[in-house]
Amino acid sequence: MLDLLKQSLQLLAAIEKQIKEDNWETVAELQEQRNALIGQINTKNLPADKNLQRQIAALIEQNEIGNDQLLEQAKEHKKELYLKIQTGNISKKMNRAYGIE
Repeated sequence: MLDLLKQSLQLLAAIEKQIKEDNWETVAELQEQRNALIGQINTKNLPADKNLQRQIAALIEQNEIGNDQLLEQAKEHKKELYLKIQTGNISKKMNRAYGIE
């Protein structure tokens, strides 16, 4: 389980890098891989060892923080896209109004 959680964090870092590079297609692919990995993690039983449980809890917390950050970045990207679309639509309407097409 620890290895899977670490892999999830590695994918999270790769996703963040792709977001910064504005490569959203790769972000989607990496997120699919990460979702599959999280599915595998969810099928695992928690080990009895208390030390391992603490390590797992810490990695889960890091993953959750990363998820929150990704959601914020995705929301920002969605807003930017919406504004671009809205601006484009306004330009089209103005061009039609002035007969420029």
